[in-house]
Amino acid sequence: MIIWSPDGTRQVVLTLLLIALAGAGLEGLSRQARREFPTAERGDWLLGMRQRARRASAGAGRRIGSAVRELAADEKRPDDTRLDRLERLGELKEMGVLTAAEFKAEKRRILES
Repeated sequence: MIIWSPDGTRQVVLTLLLIALAGAGLEGLSRQARREFPTAERGDWLLGMRQRARRASAGAGRRIGSAVRELAADEKRPDDTRLDRLERLGELKEMGVLTAAEFKAEKRRILES
C-alpha cells in the first residue's frame, strides 16, 4: 500500500478500524442475546420458522378443501343459480383460497353444468 500510494496507509488503518468496530458490535450483540435467551441453541429460530410454515400450509390446504366442498354442495341446491356460484368462485379466488388453475377448472365445470 505504501508503494502504491503514500496516503494509502490512512485508508488501510481506517478500514481496519471499521472492521474491528463492526466485529466488536457483533460480539456485543451476540453476548446480549445469550444473556436474554440462555436456553436458546443455534438453529432454534430456523426450526421455529419451519414449524410455522408447516402449520400455515396445512391450514391453507384445509381452507381450499372446505371451499371446494362448499362449491360442490352449492351445485346440489336447485335454487342456486350459476351466476351465484360464479360470484362465490370469484370471491374465493380474490381471497387467495383458489389458485388461477383451480379457478379456471371450477369455472369451466360450473358453466358446463
